[in-house]
Amino acid sequence: MAGERPLGVICCTDIWHQPSVEAVEFSRVTMRSVFTRGLGLPGRVWANGEPAWSPDVVQDANFPRAPVAAQANLHGAFRVSHQDQRQSTWGDGILQS
Repeated sequence: MAGERPLGVICCTDIWHQPSVEAVEFSRVTMRSVFTRGLGLPGRVWANGEPAWSPDVVQDANFPRAPVAAQANLHGAFRVSHQDQRQSTWGDGILQS
């Protein structure tokens, strides 16, 4: 989906993690995910324009990737956003516990 983002949604265009983190399935699901305003951590920040933190995404009712985050032992997450003149870009970080 990279490069073909429909209007009114955001999606991931790149992922990086430590080689020691087993996050293949989480990365695959993340790259295929599409977020509308308010959906998931990316959508929450997009909706209110403020950074957000989730101490445990596995327990977060508004984190659609929770099952694959649990498989990869990923829990804490943060998201920040900035806008430039061309597009809204986003990044969220997952911290292994």
